[in-house]
Amino acid sequence: MELNLPDISLRQTHDLLNLVETTLQGICYRKFADKELYVEALQKVLGNSSKRGPESVFIVFKVPENNSLRGRVFYLNGDALVEGRDDLY
Repeated sequence: MELNLPDISLRQTHDLLNLVETTLQGICYRKFADKELYVEALQKVLGNSSKRGPESVFIVFKVPENNSLRGRVFYLNGDALVEGRDDLY
């Protein structure tokens, strides 16, 4: 049976969700300092030079002081996680 495009997209989304779930289960009981938690989680999702995930990840943060949202883009440069310089509003 040949898969059509929606089936392929659904399968890729399912595989990505399984990867995220497995990664989060592996780190949920560990203690992290400062930004270590999200850096490790983002590196797992984005992959590395031999196993690539999505090109970038956009994370949205809620700003409680003024009930607004801001975001930041994260991507890989080689195997290093790079955080975009500018906040996005």
